[in-house]
Parts: sequence; C-alpha cells; structure tokens
Amino acid sequence: MPQGKWNSYDNDLRIPFVISGPGIMAGTTFKHIATQVDTMPTILGLAGVPTPPTMDGRSIAHLLMTDNATIPAPVAEHLQAAGEAAPWRTSQLIEY
Repeated sequence: MPQGKWNSYDNDLRIPFVISGPGIMAGTTFKHIATQVDTMPTILGLAGVPTPPTMDGRSIAHLLMTDNATIPAPVAEHLQAAGEAAPWRTSQLIEY
C-alpha cells in the first residue's frame, strides 16, 4: 500500500481527536462525520471565538458538549449559534 494520507482505506480516514474540558463528559464519543478541516473551527469554538467566514470546516463543539451546567458563557454563545446552523453533514466525498 502506498504511503501517505491519500488512500481511501480506513487507516487513512479516521483521525483520532481527544478533547477534554468544561462541558465535555469523560468518555464522550460521537458518530458524526467530521474531517481535518473541522479541527480549527472546533478549537476556536471551544475557546468561545467565532469561526472566520474564510475558514473551511465547521465546529463540532456542539456535538461534544453534554454537560451544559459547566460550559463557560462565551462557549455557550458559540454553541447556540452552531445549533442554529444547517444540519450536520451525512456524507463526505473521499477521492484522490
């Protein structure tokens, strides 16, 4: 198998992503489709910073947060805006 992150096999598609912090319960997982372009919007969202309109990807922060009582106020504002956005994607194009 050729090297690199350009194969359409499972070992090149799954990206481990470990996040901890207020509002994220230990052991939380999700089955939604996300890609590497969602990483930076997610980090910004967890910091309570809006995603710039020029940035690709969407924050998955609203998919991770399960403990609303401990979420900081700026993050709660981001989550509310993300919850009003378009429905989450149900497919992802993978090609080389």
